[in-house]
Amino acid sequence: MEYCSLGTMCQKELLLKKRWLYEKNPTREAADELRELYQQYGYEFLNPAAPFVSHSLEEHFITPENQYFYGHQHVVIMRHLCYSPMNWHGHEFFELTYVWRGDCIHSINGEEHYLQQGDCCILPPHLMHALYTENETSVIVNILIRKPTFYYTFTSLLSEFDHLSSFFRFALLEGRTDSYLMFRCGEDTLLQGKIQQLYEEYFCDEAYSSPIVDSSMIVFLGLLLRRHRQDIRLFQSDLEESEVPVSKILAFVSEHLQDISLDMLAQHLHYNKNYLSSLIQKTMGQKFQDIVKEQRFLYAAKMLGQSNQSIKSIMESIGYHDSSHFYRNFKELFGMTPAQYRQTHGNIIESSPSDGENKNL
Repeated sequence: MEYCSLGTMCQKELLLKKRWLYEKNPTREAADELRELYQQYGYEFLNPAAPFVSHSLEEHFITPENQYFYGHQHVVIMRHLCYSPMNWHGHEFFELTYVWRGDCIHSINGEEHYLQQGDCCILPPHLMHALYTENETSVIVNILIRKPTFYYTFTSLLSEFDHLSSFFRFALLEGRTDSYLMFRCGEDTLLQGKIQQLYEEYFCDEAYSSPIVDSSMIVFLGLLLRRHRQDIRLFQSDLEESEVPVSKILAFVSEHLQDISLDMLAQHLHYNKNYLSSLIQKTMGQKFQDIVKEQRFLYAAKMLGQSNQSIKSIMESIGYHDSSHFYRNFKELFGMTPAQYRQTHGNIIESSPSDGENKNL
């Protein structure tokens, strides 16, 4: 991935500009120059015979996670290039778009937004969107975040913002593909500086850069919530007040991870069990048992990262007694074993002797 400082246009942007100018004035001289550049750099957009067109909303594509993330990588940072065609797409991961300088047009779910310096969008997986700018002074930073990393980060942060918890979880963490968040932060130089630090650290290629980027991402999101909680806007195609008290459900599940059941929840909320089950499925887009499983493993991940409890103790605290079942489900959600997760995310260096992996799992 090509690196250039945030204050300058990168080489690929300069080449995109040449193709953009050719589309405005397709002279023979410009076509010859593009063919020479195509031979030199190999970018398909430099081939004047190839179409320089956008993917429409009807022609959208989904970007798989393995196109950007390698190994245990959790965060990928890149610039959106000026003059890039406006391609409608979705992806299998979360994306945070931040306007570091200048402006752009961001079309999301068919709705067009004009973004200026300091504006920030958080988009969930599979949401269709497209971004475009012809402003050469614009610097748009895209931060791609794997789903398990985003879940862990926001779950940790939301414990500090109780009244926002249901807002974020329902909008972004419950599998909805029609919801997204926008922050209008204006000229917040602190956040702008944090984005620049993130960007520089990501490309510095030095020891411990990856965990520093992961930690810095949590700091940025925490500051974003702290400083601009009043500037949050939720966009959702069918926003309406839910009959199911989402925040109460998640809070009760979190408080009873070891022995939670639908009967307990129905009794607590004074609902008929079968009626509550169907309402949860309809409103939150998940079955009750899937919500419980997700909350259990988010808590397990949090404890692996923030405590020195043994894996066995953490497993039992969320109601699991079959270690192979626990390990299999944990790896399914986070892409690694509990011990690997602790090694990657943990603040506790020493682990208990019982933290050894079962090699047969």
